[in-house]
Amino acid sequence: MISHLVGASPHLVYTALAALGVGVLLPAKGWARVIGLLPPVAASVLHMLTNYAAAHPADQDAASRVDAFEGALWAGPLVCLAVAMVADLRQVRRGKAYAPDVLLPAEWAGRSGLSALAAYGAWCVKRGATRLRRGDRCS
Repeated sequence: MISHLVGASPHLVYTALAALGVGVLLPAKGWARVIGLLPPVAASVLHMLTNYAAAHPADQDAASRVDAFEGALWAGPLVCLAVAMVADLRQVRRGKAYAPDVLLPAEWAGRSGLSALAAYGAWCVKRGATRLRRGDRCS
């Protein structure tokens, strides 16, 4: 299975699910707050099922469910990151509409925020390289 190739840890998945619920969805309003309870509950249930299967090796039904879950284990953190990214982008767009004075100068010129930040990062790297060539100390 691919989870063995990737080396996904069950505790990584449980932590990603709990963090998704607590950090992204619970602070939301309305139906998203209720949905925010699902990831931590799912992490708890999956953890309990894994512990139960380990404590009761004779229960083949629990073991087969854990095996089915572990086959898709690698996708858990990726799905959580994708959902968090979508929620974050939505929040950034709302913030820019609410407070347009926080836009970067490149964003005022029509460039995307990502390209503006990439240009700023390139400028910082270039500045650092120039300082290193000159022998300036970073302060």
